[in-house]
Amino acid sequence: MHRRISVLLAVLAVSLAAALLGAGAASASPLDPPGGTTDSQTTPGDDPGGGGGGTSDPCDLYTPDSCMGGDGGSGGGGGGGGTGNPSPPSAQVVQVMVDNARLAAKKALVDKPKCFDLLSLTDSRSPGTLNPVRVIDTVPVTYVNDGTLDFGYSPGLGVDGRISILPGFYFITFDPAYQNQGYVDPSLYFDLPAVQLSVADMQLVVILHELGHLTGVNVHEGDGRAPLLPEEVGQEFNTQIYVNCLDQGAAYQ
Repeated sequence: MHRRISVLLAVLAVSLAAALLGAGAASASPLDPPGGTTDSQTTPGDDPGGGGGGTSDPCDLYTPDSCMGGDGGSGGGGGGGGTGNPSPPSAQVVQVMVDNARLAAKKALVDKPKCFDLLSLTDSRSPGTLNPVRVIDTVPVTYVNDGTLDFGYSPGLGVDGRISILPGFYFITFDPAYQNQGYVDPSLYFDLPAVQLSVADMQLVVILHELGHLTGVNVHEGDGRAPLLPEEVGQEFNTQIYVNCLDQGAAYQ
């Protein structure tokens, strides 16, 4: 009898151990979603698109207030850096906007001869290194989280250059309540009595503005610090983009 009880106890011990091991294995099942992989607001200067904590980020449902990490940086009209600037929810979100604006820019160059002429240093359709269609097709146009609210940066010349799109591109707004958070004042950026722009329109203007730097037709000085002046934001060139490259600008031709 004693021997049977010992055997029974051994069997129960083995069964209990198997049950405990089974519970542990179930908790690590590959079907369970891993924690801490939701998109998170990146810290200015960090690699864009990095993972964050397991809680949802206020930037996932963007309003400028919910996205702010502190006081806004200096520089009106979408320019100027500083600590406490908001960051887009992820690099992937912004890159989709960038790619859409790039396609819209190419379409405007191909469909509107006056737009092509504006962006071309020579007005030549030959596929040279400064041909605006070739440049927009060739150069990398990528989002870079540099921690500022500037719109873009385009070093280099022609097909050897690049266009870096900065966080202000994502935060473009025409609401004066957000003076230091991507606010675009149409009267500053365009020399027209009235302009009609959506966010996508302004993003198209940004891409074409930066493209103009690479093709050599857009040259202006400015340090991005407030108060911005019309010549510092390339007002004259932006106005010509609006008139010649956007459908609603045709009325001013």
